[in-house]
Amino acid sequence: MSVESIISLAGNQRRVLRLTILDGSRQEKVIEVEPYSRQRTDQGFQLLCRDRIDPGYRIICLTDILAAELTPYEFVPRLPVTV
Repeated sequence: MSVESIISLAGNQRRVLRLTILDGSRQEKVIEVEPYSRQRTDQGFQLLCRDRIDPGYRIICLTDILAAELTPYEFVPRLPVTV
């Protein structure tokens, strides 16, 4: 299953995602997020999500996501979910 498919599935099921991403210093980092929306920009697609480990909202370029997996944890949306 592709990263985009897993993100969509997580949004539809209101489930937390565990993502392996490249951070600003290009190091691998594992985060858990609530997915909210996917937006197209000049740089490609970006994911708006809420980080559950380091509370706050993030915008992540899909090209920086190395792996995605569904967790068994559900979330109550704080914003409309449109992924």
